Amino acid sequence: MKTRKIKRTSEKGITLVALVITIVILIILATVTINIAFGEDGLIARAQQAKELTEQATKDEQEALNSLIDQYDSIISGNGTTPEEPEEPKTPIEEIKGQIQDDTLKVENVPIDSDGENPDATGTIYVPGGFGIDEDSPNDINDGIVISSADDSQQFVWIPVSSEELGEMYVEAPGTELSSNAEEGFEVTVTTDVYSKFRIDGTGEVGDTNIYKPGTNAEREPDILTSTYTYEGMEGDATVSNLGIIKNMFATKLAQYGISSSSSDAQVLNAWAQMLVDEYNETYESIKQYGGFYIGRYEISGSVESPTVVQGGTVLTADSSAAENWYGLKKACNNIVNNDKVKSEIIYGNQWDRVLNWLVETGAKTQEQVDSDSSSWGNYSNSSGAAATDSGTPQTSGKNPAWKANNIYDLAGNYYEFTQSAFSDNSRIARGR
Repeated sequence: MKTRKIKRTSEKGITLVALVITIVILIILATVTINIAFGEDGLIARAQQAKELTEQATKDEQEALNSLIDQYDSIISGNGTTPEEPEEPKTPIEEIKGQIQDDTLKVENVPIDSDGENPDATGTIYVPGGFGIDEDSPNDINDGIVISSADDSQQFVWIPVSSEELGEMYVEAPGTELSSNAEEGFEVTVTTDVYSKFRIDGTGEVGDTNIYKPGTNAEREPDILTSTYTYEGMEGDATVSNLGIIKNMFATKLAQYGISSSSSDAQVLNAWAQMLVDEYNETYESIKQYGGFYIGRYEISGSVESPTVVQGGTVLTADSSAAENWYGLKKACNNIVNNDKVKSEIIYGNQWDRVLNWLVETGAKTQEQVDSDSSSWGNYSNSSGAAATDSGTPQTSGKNPAWKANNIYDLAGNYYEFTQSAFSDNSRIARGR
């Protein structure tokens, strides 16, 4: 009996200890739980913060949605403005329009035919110092990019010339002799290393049959005239002969070749011939270097000493009884611009041919419109369509927009344009009428 009582007492003690340990453990757990739930960063505080943030986010989202709905309603009702479209990237030409350049600027990646068969094709042009891309100029080379001087008194259009096209314009033949007239006592000893090719009967094809060397009586450049009738070294009154005109008009330039008032006619003639050759070679090298040249957008106007290339000008013409003969026109072209950055010249025959070929290449004109019938885009007595307005008599430069091609006015009709091509032994070739 006694043993049994002791046993029971032991079992009750164990149970009590176990209960106390359990409570202690529960109190510890409860303390930790209460701290987590009600402490400064406790669960309840965090839950409260989360609730407030959620409510704010919901409010912000609703306000944004309401604003969007209001904007949409405003657009639909016509009272608002549509969101601005992102600006299209500017072309290289658009980036510099209206900016007069201090020095020659090379402009690369210029579109050639962005709205045609070759939208990705690009080329390079050069804007000479003292000029800038005209505000109204197209952006594509094939449309006729226009440059203007600061006062807009001189405007030109860029004509591209590839290396292949350069070979269709020039022949390199070192030591080619110019024309001479030893019988009249004016023997010329000047030679050229390069001379022109020309189009065959307006077909645009290039071949040996249309290549005439200086020194012949065919179309040629550079070269002088040798007829005793219009001979640039004709004997007689030096004030009325062509040689006298040359001597007076180009005195400053000929002085660079050692010519003075006391120089003989033979010396003047040889200096003149050398000057023609040097100018020709300079033009050739420029086209080769820059891949093109500029042509006047309008026929030359103003005076020999103060020439302009503008729309609405009174065209400067050749008059054998005054200074404005071929030599006067040549000097006028020299006077348009002549500095260390750019020089102007009366156009050469092979340059004129290149312009016509370019018009056909770009689709501005057909071969027939260039070769045989220009009445649809020039000033003639039989002009047709829009070209008939104001036609039949010579007009001021750039009179009718229908008389242009790739931004070049009056190539067809209006007035003749002299070139530097010599023909036969007594004349210079005029084009365009």
